[in-house]
Amino acid sequence: MSGDDKSQPTTKLLTGMLILLMAVGGLVGLICSASDSITPGATPSGLWWGLVALFGAFLLTGVVWVVTGIRALFLPTSLIYRMTDLPSWFERFPRVH
Repeated sequence: MSGDDKSQPTTKLLTGMLILLMAVGGLVGLICSASDSITPGATPSGLWWGLVALFGAFLLTGVVWVVTGIRALFLPTSLIYRMTDLPSWFERFPRVH
């Protein structure tokens, strides 16, 4: 994903929320269907793991877009903006030399 995307922050926020909802729904449906079809002691197939990886990638994309949308919409002094500011979170941890 490149940082020179010209889409509106609101569009990214709403699209990210939609991607998150669909990814979570897909993962829940996949897990529920797997619990019915996989017999005890059997391992899931490669297709199942591929779908888990695909939904995981969608989940990560949705989170990134939601955080990007939040950071673009809110003022830097707001609590929500500061909660999504990851570099400042890491600066709070003490550095070990």
